[in-house]
Amino acid sequence: AFWGNSNADSVVMHKLQHPVIARFLRILPLNWNPNGRIGLRLEAYGCQHSSAVVGLDGGARLLFRPDLSEAPADRDVLSFSFKSLQSSGLLLQMESSSGHTVALELLRGKLLLQIFRAQLAVAETVVSVGSLLDDQHWHQVVMEQLHSGFVNLTVDKNTQKIQLPDIWTHTIEINQ
Repeated sequence: AFWGNSNADSVVMHKLQHPVIARFLRILPLNWNPNGRIGLRLEAYGCQHSSAVVGLDGGARLLFRPDLSEAPADRDVLSFSFKSLQSSGLLLQMESSSGHTVALELLRGKLLLQIFRAQLAVAETVVSVGSLLDDQHWHQVVMEQLHSGFVNLTVDKNTQKIQLPDIWTHTIEINQ
């Protein structure tokens, strides 16, 4: 139990002796000033937050293999969030069974969608989206491949609709 203030303007601070890890805080008022109004303001300081998903340092990678036994959908959607202080680096690389590769890469704080042909070592940059993505804030990326040959790439609610070159419409599969 903690004592609160006795007027509307004073601030009472309580420092905990030991750290508390919690997902929720529940406040149960035990008493209040009978001559005043009921009110509450609470601020929690020093709360640490760490990513609950995964942290990569540039030398590690994740491998994802979708369940191909499921019925194909009319569109494929890939969604993830990231934050980084690095202005350049590979975020995601997807390879199709035909050897073609799609990559999402940070370059000078912008997100690039690149396509690599199986025969060539040179990437074709299809689109550049966003800016200042190296600000250590969370950014949401959604990549949606429509089977009509278009890809919607969304970064923080800014969407670019890209038409893939004809050679890619039947060879690149996001979910493989």
